[in-house]
Amino acid sequence: MPVTRGLFSGVLIMLATAALGVGASGQVTLYAAAHEPTVRAVAEAFEKKTGQKVALSIDADSGALAERVLGERGAPRADVVWVRDHAAAARLASEGVLAAHESAALTGWPEAFRDGGRRWYGFALRARVLVFDARQPPNLAPNPEKDTVPAEQMRQLYNPRFSDGAVIMARPWSNAGARNQCAALAAAWDPDGAAAWAYQMRRQQMRLVSTAGTAIASAASGDAFAALADSDEAWVAKADGALIAWAALKFDRFKIDATLEKACGPLLMPAAAARVKGGPDPQRAGALLEFLLSPEAERIIASGPGRCVPMHPSIAHEFPELKMDLTTAASASALADFAQPGLEAFARALPE
Repeated sequence: MPVTRGLFSGVLIMLATAALGVGASGQVTLYAAAHEPTVRAVAEAFEKKTGQKVALSIDADSGALAERVLGERGAPRADVVWVRDHAAAARLASEGVLAAHESAALTGWPEAFRDGGRRWYGFALRARVLVFDARQPPNLAPNPEKDTVPAEQMRQLYNPRFSDGAVIMARPWSNAGARNQCAALAAAWDPDGAAAWAYQMRRQQMRLVSTAGTAIASAASGDAFAALADSDEAWVAKADGALIAWAALKFDRFKIDATLEKACGPLLMPAAAARVKGGPDPQRAGALLEFLLSPEAERIIASGPGRCVPMHPSIAHEFPELKMDLTTAASASALADFAQPGLEAFARALPE
């Protein structure tokens, strides 16, 4: 479902001030699988604003954190979870360990970036991008000496210039962004269309590597012409000195005559936050959850190393370099539904 920024217009101030009436004593426990310095900065801002202590437990991987929460379902220790990959939250919701959370502050949260039962909410978006050497941006014009056609569509990777291992990406079985890419292709083009894309990439000898960092480094060094990765990974690599640029790729569906059939991109993947069902302190959990989704927290996250795309219009205006079109973004919940069909379609052409 398309995202309408106007849905936020009546809730921004409420989000910034919501649920601050709980007592200052005690603490709330947050399990997080996201960039540690950013998580700590957000937790400190919450503590300063509310006087409530946050007990942090930070994991490197969203899937591992989900396993931990599932292992504690009989006696939950976490009040709130924050995962970089929303698919982990979707799994926890399907397993029945997340509590629905509704409040006036979250009434207008876009449907494309939340669970239908309001058991998790997406935020801190990252885009699926094509990363390349900043000194040699891809030009896909038939006559590149005369014209310039930038890369902006996944379908443009059907191109002889991307042959002989020119494109590189992390294996989707071990990388969240690559998995979401497979899911988005299956959702936008159906699983057969996703498989056709993967077969074409096999014919062009696309390379699969262990991590997105490895793929980006290959593009930066010239070993590969371009890498498929997530925008937060690209921002971190650039901050570390990589001479790279990137373009967000759309997943638009086209007819056989190359006319647009349906706008489906860019792929924007949210982090997700949720309350744990039966957690130690539901009241403080609600206060922390709503703070994570507030403009104040999103400003901190957008300023962090991963430069995640803000959802709130008031914050998006502060970061014009992160501007993305949310109106045709794929539904995060739909991506979760297509995760397995997308992986299976990819594996038909490029088995693990």
